[in-house]
Amino acid sequence: MERLRAQLSQEGFATVQQCVDAELLESVDAALTHVLSGPGNSDILLGATGLPRKITYPLAMDRRFLVALAHPSLMRLAIAISPDPEELVLTWEDVLYKPPLTGECVPVHQDHQDLAFQSLGGPVYSLGVHLDDAGANPIFFLPGIHRLGPLTPSEVKALRTTREFVSVAPRAGDVAIHDVLCVHYSVANLAPAPRRTWYLEFRTTRQLAEDGRWPATWARRRRALLFHACAARLALGLTTEWPPLGAGETREQWLAEPFVPRVPHVSHGVEYDLTSPWFHFA
Repeated sequence: MERLRAQLSQEGFATVQQCVDAELLESVDAALTHVLSGPGNSDILLGATGLPRKITYPLAMDRRFLVALAHPSLMRLAIAISPDPEELVLTWEDVLYKPPLTGECVPVHQDHQDLAFQSLGGPVYSLGVHLDDAGANPIFFLPGIHRLGPLTPSEVKALRTTREFVSVAPRAGDVAIHDVLCVHYSVANLAPAPRRTWYLEFRTTRQLAEDGRWPATWARRRRALLFHACAARLALGLTTEWPPLGAGETREQWLAEPFVPRVPHVSHGVEYDLTSPWFHFA
């Protein structure tokens, strides 16, 4: 794990090969199939082709996502790369769905631009659990760019003329990790198979308290999701890895927090800042 943390610090991205097993892949695959076969809703975002391109808040759509979240391999990985594991918070989750042959591209961006108000006090990592091989549709990263901090679209455009992107092609079962400040993109999926990636973003309660825009109740409910996921997994007789506890905390305390599988980001006066000079997707 020391080598992994060093690579993330230096390059801004890394891949953990075959991090998750067939049980997790099959469970998430079944959950995603169930979600996409049901009635559409505002949390299933459609692309220009009219096909799904992103599923937001999947924990609220199928309980199998919640159970998979507490898979030992995923929890251990999130804990290992967190700057403060005893303050671990799941701050974002979605599934990027790129249909075969017509899958839309993901433009060059930094992840923090997706909401334009994410906390950036310390490293924030996104874990991409790959459900399919990405050999035909790799991800392209700019190594080391995360150390420059937030960039405007024009600054990113200028960098593209002087820096070379590195392609990463995870296989099904791999987890590709990147710092949210790492500039990256992917082209349209023209392969005959889909490319589906379940993204989990983690921060700490300290990061959220010091430079986040969400209230303390939001952060508590988000952190409580990790404990409710562990309890759901244990109820099925499956092994799990509990998040570390802070001073004076107990598991019972976190399990007593309301179980809210969909904890929205745009609420309590927190809105998308479409005027931000760093907002790439405006």
